[in-house]
Amino acid sequence: MKPCLVPLWLALAAGTVLSATPAVTPADLSALSARAEKELRGNILPFWLKNARDRDRGGFRGAIDQQMNIQKDSPRGALLTSRILWTFSAAYRRYHDPEYLEMARWAYRDQMENFRDREHGGLFWSITPDGKPLDAHKQIYGQVFGLYALSEYYRATGEPPALAEAIAIYRLVDQHAHDARDRGYFDTLTREWQPQKNTGQTLLGPGEAPKSQNSHIHIMEAFTSLLRVWPDAGLRARERELIELMLTRIVDERTHHLVLFMKADWTPIGEEFSYGHDIELSWLLVEAADVLGDPALIARVRPVALAIARTTAAEGVDTDGGIVNEGNARGWTNTNKDWWPQAEAAVGFLNAYQLSGDPKFFAATVRTWNFIDAKFVDRLHGDWYESLKRDGTPLPRMKLSVWKCPYHNSRSCLELIERLERLGAALPNYPLSGSVTQSPADQAKLGEVLKANFEKLEKTGVVKIIPPAKQFLDEAVASGDRGQILRAFQDAIYARHWKINVVIPVVKMFLNDPNPYVRYNAANDLFIVGETDGYATLLALVEASNRIEGIENDV
Repeated sequence: MKPCLVPLWLALAAGTVLSATPAVTPADLSALSARAEKELRGNILPFWLKNARDRDRGGFRGAIDQQMNIQKDSPRGALLTSRILWTFSAAYRRYHDPEYLEMARWAYRDQMENFRDREHGGLFWSITPDGKPLDAHKQIYGQVFGLYALSEYYRATGEPPALAEAIAIYRLVDQHAHDARDRGYFDTLTREWQPQKNTGQTLLGPGEAPKSQNSHIHIMEAFTSLLRVWPDAGLRARERELIELMLTRIVDERTHHLVLFMKADWTPIGEEFSYGHDIELSWLLVEAADVLGDPALIARVRPVALAIARTTAAEGVDTDGGIVNEGNARGWTNTNKDWWPQAEAAVGFLNAYQLSGDPKFFAATVRTWNFIDAKFVDRLHGDWYESLKRDGTPLPRMKLSVWKCPYHNSRSCLELIERLERLGAALPNYPLSGSVTQSPADQAKLGEVLKANFEKLEKTGVVKIIPPAKQFLDEAVASGDRGQILRAFQDAIYARHWKINVVIPVVKMFLNDPNPYVRYNAANDLFIVGETDGYATLLALVEASNRIEGIENDV
């Protein structure tokens, strides 16, 4: 029978501990990491090494169908070349396999020799099979993927011309596509980097939508990558602007979905949700803020990322564990399951676990990976199917095309491996796990105080505005872990619709928790929002940090 979720204050006052998702163990982490690495090096990368290159004409194939038939007359896209360049650069940076470096250099030469617009700068969108410009307009989505790939290639090889080209593309995009009045970037320009007239439909969406979340996600992603190797002040300012736009214009704070398309002034167009883009942004947003390195911005971003992950888990996951493509406020509108949302969900849910310590997110990661392994891995030809029907039947799509590439699934594997390694190193001292059990008297006292504060929260109407906040509180109670309960209120501190003066007293109660990790997290959050009550606790932890493993570096 499904356990009943009771109010936070009542469960604590009664000392109730309900069944919850099992704690994550080092064995769990290493097992998933091994699965991701096996998939990456045993399936995905070998498929692209074997099948993608056109050894007769140079560059890469334009298209290969699901039966592995090569379509020799298909145009070739810069997007595919850029994504192959990123994939094998990242793989080489981790594994130092010369075969990966050879593939990365093949892609780098293809991009520089065949797709670079020597007259106007930037990259062509597509070329003919024999290498002549076909679609020469400047799709900003395509430009920033070139930038992203070049930055990663430079990280892997240290070759200065790659960095110089990445910087050149950044400057062209910022000079010509940036909206000086309303901020952000326009999606589409002419070959000469002039405004593109409304053609009724663009590569990414309706012609009346000059801006899109899709472009902005990947502009931010590319700028994050470039910042790692070129910490330019102007680039930092643009990255900050993009993060602010994500928080204020692109993420709908009422629903925790992304607005897909916008007018120049950010007026939303349409009502569809893309669950894959939602969960992809959730982790890319945290990555961008972390690379920028502003603690206040990081504090704002993390609860947003968690809210998006919770919403995706609640609304976008089918009963088989797969992520459906699209929906709206009335339900699902496209129940097919493309390969890339699954890859992004695996990373997005693991990122949420890293931020929250909630084992339910780790369980969601494993469930997503199980679905990928059972349904998406093509055990006949290699790599993954592009898309499935809702029942898991592969659709007749491509194995290789302008859009079907190794970027999403390879990156998912690499992110999982690296994140799981970091978690494995930190797990024995993970900050809020394993809280000390309180005496019945202390627990009853806490319950009374929480009851009063929880009633105040109810009166604000917040639980009606953002249901995931209420859900997280209930789940925290079900976990029986005071660390999880604190996390629920940590989210509350930074969420716009919560009343900070109502939540802060609750967090202050954790300053005397028997668990030093709980005390540290409570004190740190209070300090960030300007509450000095946690300062003495932080000082005490500094003095004791040499005796408390896992805190000293943070302090």
